[in-house]
This record gives sequence, C-alpha cells and structure tokens, in this order.
Amino acid sequence: MLAVALLLPGSVSAYNFQVDGIYYDIVDMYYSTCAVTSGDADYTGDIVIPEKVTYNGRELTVTGISDRAFNGDSYLQSVVIPNSVTSIGKYAFTNCVGLKSADIGTGVTSIGESAFEKCLSLQSIEIPNGIINSDAFGYCDNLKEVVIGDGVSQICRSAFVYCANMESLSLGNSVTIIESTAFYHCEKLKAVVIPDCVTTLGNDVFSYCESLESAVLGDGIDKIGSGTFSHCTNLTSVTIGENVETIDRNAFQNCEKLTSVVIPNSVTTIKSDVFNGCVSLKNVTLGSSLSLIEEFAFCDCTGLAEIRSFNTVPPTVEDYYNFTTQQYIDVAVYVPESALDAYRTAAVWKNFFSIQSLQSAGINSVAENTGVTVQAVDGSIVINGYDGAAIVEVFGIGGNRVYSGHDAAITDLAPGVYVVRIGNSTTKVML
Repeated sequence: MLAVALLLPGSVSAYNFQVDGIYYDIVDMYYSTCAVTSGDADYTGDIVIPEKVTYNGRELTVTGISDRAFNGDSYLQSVVIPNSVTSIGKYAFTNCVGLKSADIGTGVTSIGESAFEKCLSLQSIEIPNGIINSDAFGYCDNLKEVVIGDGVSQICRSAFVYCANMESLSLGNSVTIIESTAFYHCEKLKAVVIPDCVTTLGNDVFSYCESLESAVLGDGIDKIGSGTFSHCTNLTSVTIGENVETIDRNAFQNCEKLTSVVIPNSVTTIKSDVFNGCVSLKNVTLGSSLSLIEEFAFCDCTGLAEIRSFNTVPPTVEDYYNFTTQQYIDVAVYVPESALDAYRTAAVWKNFFSIQSLQSAGINSVAENTGVTVQAVDGSIVINGYDGAAIVEVFGIGGNRVYSGHDAAITDLAPGVYVVRIGNSTTKVML
C-alpha cells in the first residue's frame, strides 16, 4: 500500500523523501530505485549526489535526475552526478546561472532537452556517454571547452547553440549523428575534426562559427548539409572526406577567407550557392565523378584564378550567375588531356578562354613570398623551405587524400598528378 501511495500523481508532497538536503522521488519500489527531484528549498553551493541513499531502513539506488530538478537554482555552484545515474531529465539544470562545474558520471545514457541550457557560469564539460538531446547546453555563454567522450552516439539539434565562447571541441569515436545547428553561432571555435564514425552532418551545424579556421571532415560522411559552414568568415582550410557524394546548398557560403578547395572523387553534385561569396577562393580542384554544378555555386568568387577538373566528361554547369565574363577571360581551366575537345565545346565550359591539359599546368610556388616550393625528386614529393608547422596534405588525381602530416618529403607514391596543400595554399606536381 505504501509503494502504491508513493507513486500516485495525487500524492500530497512534491517529493517522496529527503536525505541530507537532497530531495528524491521513488522510481521503482520493487527494484529500489529513486531519482533526484526538486523540493521545498532551492539547491545551493556544492551538491554531491550519492549512488545509494537509505530511507526508513531501505537502501535505494539513485538512477536519475528528474525533469526540472535543479531548474533556476541560481546559487548552485557545482554538482557531481554518480555513475549510477542513467538519465538527466529535461530542463534539469536550466538557468542555473551560478553553476561552474558539472561532473557527469559514466552511466548517463541520455542528457535531456535543455538540461543545462543557460548555465552561464559553466566553463567546461566532459560528456562520457549517451545521447545529447536538443538544446542541452544551448546559450551557455562562457562554456569554453567541450569533450565528447567515446560513448556518445548522437548530438541532437542545437545541442550547443550560441555557446559564443566555445574555443575547443573534441569529438569521440562513437558519434554517428550530428544534427542541424548543433554548434550554430559558436563564435570562438577555431578548429574542428569530424571523425570517420560520423555518418550524418545536419544543416547549419557550424554556421556562423566566425573564428573557425580549419575543418576536417571524416570519411564516414556522404553528404555535407545545407549551410554547414556558411558565414564561417575566417575559415581558411577545409578537408572533405573521401565518401562525400553531395555538397548541399550554401554549405560554404560567405567563407570569405577560404582560398582553396579540393572536391574529392566521390562528389557527384555541388548544389546551389555552395561557395557563393567566397571572395578569396583562388584554386578549385574538381574530382573525377563530379557531374553537376548548380546555379550560383561559385557566384561572387571574385578571386578565382584556377579550376582543375579531373572528370573526362565535362560536368553540367547551370549557367545562372556561376561565372562572370571577366572570369571566363582570366580563370585558367585544366582538364584531362583526352577531354580537351569535350570541355572546349561543352556548355559553359566553352566560354573559358584558357582550357589546357592538366599536364601543362606546371609547378607553382605554394605560397607567394614565403620561399616554400614543391618539386618532384626521384619519384618523391619534396617541399623546400618548409618549417614543419602547417599541415601537409596530398591528393591524388581523383581528389582522394593520400597523405596528411608534417613531412617535408612524401615517398612511396605512384606516378601521376598530385595536388599538394600546405596550410592555406595549394599547388600541383607530377611524378
């Protein structure tokens, strides 16, 4: 009878019992489990939630934190969540503006919607396991460091939206889904590496991350979502995974400092406005499977100087505001030697004054006035004047990445044409 009474929604008390200043609800009397909940007074100071609690001679395991349990408790400063807790409820810590640290146990499999939203004093968080639900850490203005553990499988919509001071993000090796706007407006984030385990990257995930300088996308992704990196105005380097098939609209729109991009062999479609407004984009390499470039894809790429296309069949280019008359005059286009005639007669491509064989492109300096050059020496790629600081990436003729590291000499490569990227600059070399 007592067990039934405690579980009835009409129970007089808002909580079932209290021990050492922490309020609890019974979750399951048979299994002796309970959850932390709100009570008669706000939580303040430093709270350490125990794994087990004894009430009326009975030991219960603490397995959850209920919805709104700490909601609005402004003077809560820290919380330690034990490994026995498996779920953190919706709005559990929302508006805990004084919360400076939260130690999340390894047993947590779900962090509820808006669980830590607007925890304005929280500066770092490590999340070992589970699913991070929508808006879970949204608007945590002073959150600087985020570590996503190897047990986290999904980062849901807007999970870290408007974490304006986030500087560091580490993603574990089990994340498969990053939903739309997950890191939208994380304005201080400087670098991101998406591991190969990620298969889904939603729309606008890193949009308006205005300090973002480099992004590496793993090989598990088959589509870069709409607006994924739009308005990342300081993005200078991006590495696209080798299994991406589609780059959706606006993906890199207004990335004003992006200077070069290599589209891998797997990509078949570049949607509308993908590079619209990338005013510093100078060198574009198009992989051998690219078949369609939609309208506005390269609109306002006023710095464009060179296009290298490795498809022997000219990709279809929707003409509407992709290239200007001046670009048709000034931009050098390099294509496979066997496809010269096809490009020179294909719609849009035929407008370019200079269409040449890839083999005639020559070897260029990697960066003007830096003294860094690339050359072929005895079947190896040798980088002269390289100080080892910037990352070196080498891409094959189809856009596949064959090397990434800090070596000044890259060996064991098959004969052929390679694109070498050092930091923000690219060049071509033939072995």
